[in-house]
Amino acid sequence: MMQQDTIIREITSIARRRLECYAALADLAQRQKTILVEHRESDLPDNLAGFDPLLLEIMQLDRREETLVGYLEDAPPEVSADLRAEYNQLKSRTAKTARLLRELTIINREMLAGKMEFVNFSLGVVCKIAAEQLVSGPGDNPAILLDSRV
Repeated sequence: MMQQDTIIREITSIARRRLECYAALADLAQRQKTILVEHRESDLPDNLAGFDPLLLEIMQLDRREETLVGYLEDAPPEVSADLRAEYNQLKSRTAKTARLLRELTIINREMLAGKMEFVNFSLGVVCKIAAEQLVSGPGDNPAILLDSRV
């Protein structure tokens, strides 16, 4: 069985790495927001690909931490105040970063939903124009009705 101080150090190391992962996720979400604002949707697949490895790593870190905490449950609580304070600080910073990530995710989801509504509207207009041209034949170009974002 591992020594208690080794376990505590590893748990703290896990907390530190989890914070780094959440910070990287928040950075990706911020870049995604910029991509959406700047209408660079072709950059989205590369951006989205960065999320999965970080999320998988966080899940692995959580599982490892659970295992280590299980080892500590049987041991007497001899954790130094410094290690406890460092762990609590990392935990607090991770929670703050997770809240930022959630806010960015909500904003990005709303922007994507707005873009999808516009695409659906534009497709409806195009279909209506195509149907009218089939019925009435070629003539004036009704494509002028489309929004300039198309």
